[in-house]
Amino acid sequence: MQKTEKIQVDTLTEITRTENRGESIERWVANVSVAIIACILVFFLLEGVFRATGVGELPEQQYRFVKHSTHNPFLIFGPNINKTVQQEQGGATYWNAQGFRTQENIPFEKEPDEYRIIALGGSSTETTYNQANEHYCGELNKNFENNTIVGKKLRCLNAAKAGYSTAQTLIRLQFDLLAFQPDMITVMNNINDLNVNFFPNHGNRTNYAEKYLAEVFADSPEFTNMPLLRESRVLIAGYRGVRQVQRTLRKWIRMEEKGEPLIVFTNETIPLRLKEQFRRNLKSIVAVGKTHNIMVVLMTEPFLADQKKFEIGFGHEDYNKEILYPELPEFTRMLEEYNQVIEDVATEENVPFIDMYTFMGQNQSYFIDSAHYTKEGEEQFGKIYSERLKNTVTNTLKNIENKKSRGNNKGDNNRR
Repeated sequence: MQKTEKIQVDTLTEITRTENRGESIERWVANVSVAIIACILVFFLLEGVFRATGVGELPEQQYRFVKHSTHNPFLIFGPNINKTVQQEQGGATYWNAQGFRTQENIPFEKEPDEYRIIALGGSSTETTYNQANEHYCGELNKNFENNTIVGKKLRCLNAAKAGYSTAQTLIRLQFDLLAFQPDMITVMNNINDLNVNFFPNHGNRTNYAEKYLAEVFADSPEFTNMPLLRESRVLIAGYRGVRQVQRTLRKWIRMEEKGEPLIVFTNETIPLRLKEQFRRNLKSIVAVGKTHNIMVVLMTEPFLADQKKFEIGFGHEDYNKEILYPELPEFTRMLEEYNQVIEDVATEENVPFIDMYTFMGQNQSYFIDSAHYTKEGEEQFGKIYSERLKNTVTNTLKNIENKKSRGNNKGDNNRR
């Protein structure tokens, strides 16, 4: 009897466990289903919000290897387009739809009394580093806001882009900027050309590919091989967020790892195998200018030879894991050698030259790091830049007036 009752109790217990297990599974399935439905609803809600606000939007057409913009199909990464950067010391920096560092769009046709100058170069020209919205091109505009030179108003347009070398400057000038009919262009490229020599030379190429086809510059477009995923703003935004987190973590890891500096130096000699390509690029820029009756002004690039500021300036570069840097004295010697090429080309081509490297000197107060300028540095650079260009423009315009005057006098004599 007791045995029978025990069997019945065990059976009831097993049935209860089975029922409880079944109920637990049902609850689990229900909870998972609710979670999935909630995720789907949130996904579509975010999709709607992202589409309404433009988050995760892709350009209408993306080319292979084009990263920053499709403004110019011949540039791996284009200029900043319709971009705003808030400055810590107040105000904001704007780039317009044409890639100029200004808020308003620039007409192709100039006013009759405008003398148009376009400043070309890399981050030292484009610059937002001083967080005060100061750049030497803008300083010239302030210096000549209420002044004219031989009846002309000087206006400087900043068309520089961080990371640009003479190669990008040449392409941007030829395909984007000639249409704006500049009277003068100023060119300050050195460091971005120089450090191409530090990249591994895999293919013995002279077109700067070893640097500018690196992932940091030539990242392939998002979801290139996943067309369905390209249609979701949420997935695109998430992908970009993950990539940014990865980049940030890599920087932190490099900073935290003991014994591994942000910059890896070498005592081995690094040959300047691309120096002649740098020279050719400069000559080509001058040739384009002369062909289109544009005054070309070449400038050396300032550099502060300070170890701490050198590491601050170059330590953040994402491509540092790919390259070896020469020690600071050797780097300085190389930079001066490239600056000498700039001066030589200016002499050979008989174009104006400004030795900004010498003028800015080694004044610590002018530099945030080795290559970018403080507010005081930008003001000093802008002062020198304005004075030198004023002299050049004055002489040029007076020569033009004298030629016109001689031509008119010759015509009068012929009529007599």
